[in-house]
Amino acid sequence: MDFSHSLLYQQPMSDQSVNARPSKQVRHDELIAAAFSLFIERGFAATRLEDVAHLAGVAKGTVVVHFPTKEALFTAVVLEHVTPTVQRAEALRDAPGSPRERIVGLLRFIHGSLQDPHVGGIPKLIVSEVGNFPELARGFHEQVCDRSRCAMTDLINQGIAAGEFRVVDAALAARLVLDSLIMHAIWRHSLGRYEPEAVDSHAFLETHLDIFLRGIAAEV
Repeated sequence: MDFSHSLLYQQPMSDQSVNARPSKQVRHDELIAAAFSLFIERGFAATRLEDVAHLAGVAKGTVVVHFPTKEALFTAVVLEHVTPTVQRAEALRDAPGSPRERIVGLLRFIHGSLQDPHVGGIPKLIVSEVGNFPELARGFHEQVCDRSRCAMTDLINQGIAAGEFRVVDAALAARLVLDSLIMHAIWRHSLGRYEPEAVDSHAFLETHLDIFLRGIAAEV
C-alpha cells in the first residue's frame, strides 16, 4: 500500500454549498473528514462510499473520482492524520540532546499525539479490521509502526554506545516502551470507556517513563 502523499484538512461543506459548485472543485479533504468520522464510528467494513458521499454532501461519483476504492480513501485518512506524526517523531530522533533526553521527548510527543482522537482512534480501527483487511494493516505497520520503532531503536542504541544505557536488545526494548503507549490509546477508545474511573493518562506516561528508563539505565 502506498502511503506517499499528503493531504489537507477542511470542514465538510453543507449540501447547499456543494450542490452550488462543480464536483471537480470538491476538495479531497472534505471527503477525508467525512470518511474518518464514519470509519471511527462504524469501522472500515461497515462504511460504504455512499455513506461518505452522503455525509460530505456530494454524489457517490464524486467520491469515486477522487478515491476509486475504499482502501484508497482509508489510505488518505491515515496520511492526513498519522503520517505527519511519524515524520515528527523521526525528526525528534535527530534533535539535539542526550539519547535519554530525546527518548523522553519522543515518548511524550507520541503519547500526546495518541490523545488526539484523530490519531489515537486509528490504531483501534486498524486492530479491529486486521483479519478482514490485511493489506490495510500491512501498510499501516510498515509506514507507521516500523518507522516509529526504528526511531526508538536508534535512540536506545545511541544511549548504549554512549554508556548511558546498559546493553539490552534495543529492538525489543523499543517495542516494550512503544507498544504500551499504543495499547493505552486503544484501551481508551474501547474498553476504557466503561471503566468507572478513567486512567490518568499523564500519570500513566510518567510512571511508564520512570520504570522504563530505570530498567535500561547503565549499572553504576
